[in-house]
Amino acid sequence: MKIGITYTGAEEKQQNYHNWLNSGDTNGFELVTLFPEGDLPALEEFAGLIFSGGIDIHPSYYGLAEAYPNAPSSFNAVRDKFEKLLFEKTQDLRLPVLGICRGMQLVNVLSGGTLKQDLGERGNEIHRAIPADKIHDATVCNDTLLKEILDAAAVGTVGKAGGENITDLTAVDIHINSAHHQVIDKTADSFRISCYSPDGQPEALERKSNEGKGFLLCVQWHPERMFRFNLQDAPASAGIRDRFLKETKK
Repeated sequence: MKIGITYTGAEEKQQNYHNWLNSGDTNGFELVTLFPEGDLPALEEFAGLIFSGGIDIHPSYYGLAEAYPNAPSSFNAVRDKFEKLLFEKTQDLRLPVLGICRGMQLVNVLSGGTLKQDLGERGNEIHRAIPADKIHDATVCNDTLLKEILDAAAVGTVGKAGGENITDLTAVDIHINSAHHQVIDKTADSFRISCYSPDGQPEALERKSNEGKGFLLCVQWHPERMFRFNLQDAPASAGIRDRFLKETKK
């Protein structure tokens, strides 16, 4: 079976996803980069899909104008269309889906939500990767899929480098990296935000109900490159990877 990873547009960034997944249990799986210029793959051969980070989604997908602060010089319409078709097919097949950064925003807008096109000067100081990834705390909401995943992962990571004990019964704080200038504005009706940054920005997205659906989790941070902060074993990186891989084996 295969696990697909949409192409970020940069080889080094793409390799980070492969390294991250391979640091978990990928035995029996082939990791496949999905290039937008290619044909839509036969997803019946796939056990799960990761929608990776990358260039801003074209604003036509959420009903706003192309001109905004820090907009790209050009968009990638081919990638947008390709990933739209991919996401729709994953939902038909109930494939496990993990959305990362742009991937989280993509899932939201394809499901009827919108984006805040730019965080502004103060927001970008906290979140935008200029010149490199930032790091900050985030608060995870109770009674969410994300909280369940992090709690389970924390049991095995306490005492390790980057390990965090997230076992309280109220909101929990985690450390995450950040490399974005856009965030979810209106959340799609069937979804909810399950994690927030200290300045109130959405950091994770999941369904309100997963009944009759495949696994789906989206995060605004980049778990595949938290190794840069020695957080590769933290629940917000390793825990998310391991739960996604567990879901692909079902």
